[in-house]
Amino acid sequence: MANNPTQLTILQDEIRRRYDTLSKRLKQVARYILDNSNSVAFDTVASIAQQADVPPSTLIRFANAFGFSGFNEMKQMFKQHLMEETANYTERARLFRQTTSD
Repeated sequence: MANNPTQLTILQDEIRRRYDTLSKRLKQVARYILDNSNSVAFDTVASIAQQADVPPSTLIRFANAFGFSGFNEMKQMFKQHLMEETANYTERARLFRQTTSD
């Protein structure tokens, strides 16, 4: 099964590409997002801001800088990616059980 790039991996690549051009605060957000994608999917904006050591408004500015209307729109991409990974894992497990029971 090929690993096709997802919207999330494209975003992560874009963050890495533009990292050196970001302000200090946006770099803090970028680093946190790249290192904690599961937390981004599930934690609140306030929690993410606290963990990244930035004001919540910086998360919104970060999302805007990457073409999102707000941070919650960007969070949806992380949630969607996790749901797709879970579905892929469930399907692989089902196929594995099927092949080992033959």
